[in-house]
Amino acid sequence: MQAGESSRSSSDRRNGLLNGVTRFYGPYMEFLAGGHGEFGHLYLEYGSWDSFPENGKIAVFPSYLKHMAFPCSGEQDRVIVSFHAQVDGESELQYSYQFD
Repeated sequence: MQAGESSRSSSDRRNGLLNGVTRFYGPYMEFLAGGHGEFGHLYLEYGSWDSFPENGKIAVFPSYLKHMAFPCSGEQDRVIVSFHAQVDGESELQYSYQFD
């Protein structure tokens, strides 16, 4: 990855917004009741985590994890290479999830 002029921290903002940051969302994001705050939902208050770009950084995460990238502006290019991978081994799986 080449970070370009992306934000380096949560206080580093361009026009009040994070620049080129990837945000990951937790599995309970849908259950935050539209942002309605009450004591029963306090443990869900922080439903996301921001990954700040760094040159040469790699982020590997499962495909089901919800995420989004903030727009990136600046003179330098921000370069990201994304891919899908499947890990196969030579031995049989320890747990088989086949339905007979």
